[in-house]
Amino acid sequence: FLKALPGEPGDPRQNWKRRRDRAMLVLAIGAGLKVSEIRGLYIENIGQPLKDGSITVAVNPAATDGTSLPHDTILRQEYVSYLQPWMKERAGLDVPGKLLFPAGLRKDEKLDQATLYRQIKAAFERADMTSIDHQGGRTLRNTFAVRELALGTTVEQLYDLMGHRDIKTTE
Repeated sequence: FLKALPGEPGDPRQNWKRRRDRAMLVLAIGAGLKVSEIRGLYIENIGQPLKDGSITVAVNPAATDGTSLPHDTILRQEYVSYLQPWMKERAGLDVPGKLLFPAGLRKDEKLDQATLYRQIKAAFERADMTSIDHQGGRTLRNTFAVRELALGTTVEQLYDLMGHRDIKTTE
């Protein structure tokens, strides 16, 4: 899936939107964020690198239209290099506002969720993973959860990282 992400940094055949899309998809699979959470992220929601190279991502429910609880999750070190080029490029684009993933370059407007869903589906197709029953944001989020459990993250810690309302959802 990661090899099928759009917008390889430095590829002149790809425009800024594909590099934006690349960073968004990485936050779904690498930090377990929901589509609504990704769309509502601001630049300041991305923390500084931790000692292990991971970074924290703060989710604000106001930015997600109330679909999430406030929580912090983590983008592990192996995914940070997918996000950082976009953050650098975003800073140089002179986009108004502070949305991390703006819909366009001229106004401070949230990306339509259908755009993100289309990009997720397209990445699954490029990765030749179309036999998977569910090819959406939830699959990427659940992949994050399974990987965290494999790394030794406890169910309670995962509950916090995912921002679930009920521990049974995490279990």
